[in-house]
Amino acid sequence: MLLIYLPAACVGQFLFSNEVSRDFLILLFLFTATYWFSFPYFSRLYLILVRQVAVLRQVPTSCWSMLAGACLLIYALVLAYVSWRAPSVPLLVALKGGSLMDIAHSRSQYLAGLKGYESVLRYAVFILGRSILPLILVAAFMARARSRHALLGFVLVLSLLSMEKAAPIFVLLPLALHFAFAKHWKTLAAVLLLLASSIMLMTFLAMGGNSTAAAPGAATQASHGEDAQMMVPPACLSIGPWRHRRAQCSSITCMCYTATVNTGSMQPRSRAN
Repeated sequence: MLLIYLPAACVGQFLFSNEVSRDFLILLFLFTATYWFSFPYFSRLYLILVRQVAVLRQVPTSCWSMLAGACLLIYALVLAYVSWRAPSVPLLVALKGGSLMDIAHSRSQYLAGLKGYESVLRYAVFILGRSILPLILVAAFMARARSRHALLGFVLVLSLLSMEKAAPIFVLLPLALHFAFAKHWKTLAAVLLLLASSIMLMTFLAMGGNSTAAAPGAATQASHGEDAQMMVPPACLSIGPWRHRRAQCSSITCMCYTATVNTGSMQPRSRAN
């Protein structure tokens, strides 16, 4: 938790003086203190529960494999349903060259747009994608399953659909810790390289790095249209006492032009002050 959120909160607080980052730092401090003081109690409770459920060690491996496959299938089906219900998929919008605003709008509507009973699916995606599937992935590499690399690619691609930059961390960090404890340094380096590449790719796409350039002259046309919406006579902007400016403005007729951006025409409209 601290490895993921603490650096961003520190940058927001000390570089940008963001109040939200300050509140988030306070929450992280409370979380750390709660975890530090409650860990001894819950660790003893965990050991007691492990002794009570030691019978689970006698469960056949095929049963665990079927349970893992069911979790993976549920995760894939939920994401397929969410992608079907959502107006657009953020990753596809970014790959098709969508603008920064298009990507941000798609991200805000992808999972957060689920309402009513469908909001349960959002929590299912978070629980499965951030807790259960990473453990299944680690178990697959520990058991040296033949499809472990395909499973890694499948889970990683599914986690990137929402364009969340922290998604690769939830998927690959447990796997990196496994290889670090096993002292498989080459494999650990490969996993960390994949993690860094995934984060950089998500950052590049989320910031609109793949967006197509705007049509030539569009910005110029829009700026001319905005400038032409209101034209004030120079006499009304003259420097001097207010009564003189008022007399000058009342003695002339101001021409207000309404710009039509689609046709590029200017329609004069007279208004006496």
